[in-house]
Amino acid sequence: MRKFSLFIISIFCLLSATAQQNVILEQVRTFSMMGPMMSYFSMADTRSVFIKQLNEQLLAKKNASINDTALRILPIENLKLNANTSIYFTNADTSTLHLYIDIYEYDPYTFYSSQPQYLSDSLVFRRAKSILQLGVLFVNHQKKILSNDVLTICVSTGNGNGFGIIPTNLAATPKGFTDILNLGIGRLLDEQNMTDMIEIKAPPPFYADNFILPEISKYPIIQTKTQKDIFSYQRHSESEMLRFGDHFYEELIAKGKNKNIGENTPIANVINATGNQNKSDFVQLRQECRDVIRDKNYTLKLITEINPDFNFLSQADVFTQFLPGPVHVLLKDNDTIARFSIHKNIGVPEKKIFLNKISNGYDSSSVITIEGISTPRNILLEYQIKGFLGNQAFVIHCADRNSLKLIRLDEKEIAIAKGKYLPERIAIFDASLETEKLNQLLMIAFCRFYP
Repeated sequence: MRKFSLFIISIFCLLSATAQQNVILEQVRTFSMMGPMMSYFSMADTRSVFIKQLNEQLLAKKNASINDTALRILPIENLKLNANTSIYFTNADTSTLHLYIDIYEYDPYTFYSSQPQYLSDSLVFRRAKSILQLGVLFVNHQKKILSNDVLTICVSTGNGNGFGIIPTNLAATPKGFTDILNLGIGRLLDEQNMTDMIEIKAPPPFYADNFILPEISKYPIIQTKTQKDIFSYQRHSESEMLRFGDHFYEELIAKGKNKNIGENTPIANVINATGNQNKSDFVQLRQECRDVIRDKNYTLKLITEINPDFNFLSQADVFTQFLPGPVHVLLKDNDTIARFSIHKNIGVPEKKIFLNKISNGYDSSSVITIEGISTPRNILLEYQIKGFLGNQAFVIHCADRNSLKLIRLDEKEIAIAKGKYLPERIAIFDASLETEKLNQLLMIAFCRFYP
């Protein structure tokens, strides 16, 4: 009988030692100096996912679970430094722990200016689009602090499948937001974690629009691989590789014994038409390119005017500009295969974005409404490139700080690419398009001389 009693007692002690601890999530304080990301908590799906992931982290790291799934959000309009958490209980049960979470978002420049100890990692600083400070505070029923930890999360733009215009004040989609919080809270609940700052690359959100999102889900998205000035991709089960090589500058002289352009040539005529021969310099910009798989070399040549006596008040005297007309060319070896003009800052009335709606950039069902202006806005093109590739007319629209390229050939949308100087991903709308021709258009679209 004595042995049986001891066995019962040992089992009871073991069960007591491993019993789950009840936790009440008393409060989640939120603050943002960036934009609408904290408003994601007004969405039922975001709240549900956040509670579910938090519960899973508590179970895995603390053998604890939330016994009250209410989410008490306290938005803070004006953040005060060193403001203490107000500790209060919704339930004074002595067997319950109480959890308080702070989620504060800062603009990277402001954060690093006030926290110079982080400036040693300047690469992270330059990449960051948003800074989150995540705090987790545990207290017991006697209001004794059991743990109080803070993690700084640098949110930078990661790769994804989306296309479109990226908001400047929003670093993540609702799913990205909850994933960031899940990873951060997991770190804070891990007693072995000694890190106080991490970087998370999150796929960016995109404004909903009427020209990409309705169509993009119909086409496969090709992810590229980049290394220095080379990018590669797969199409029709074949490898493609393009190299964007060195770029050069050559002064163009239309007069005198040192002139290097012929009279009555297209370049000479367009220079003379400016009437600025005596006060401007004219420069040919040249970039070498190579279609590696086909063993073919290309050269882009763009003609610019540089006025050393520029005046910002006069549009006619901008410091530098591409010369008007189809005087810019793409050469294959010594043969001109494309001529085109370059126009800056062009509005496109038929293409609109919706500032109060965002998506993941490839699935129309992902659209959600956020804070913002409800009136649609026309997109502004940093560059519109128009010309002929052989005998086919093409147009390339460069938008979103020159990181979005929309390509038309013979009045038909044929492709869209994301990236500034090298493509990060491509969607091709015309399966019959010759890949060599696509590569030539990509060379023109991703020229390094479009700042």
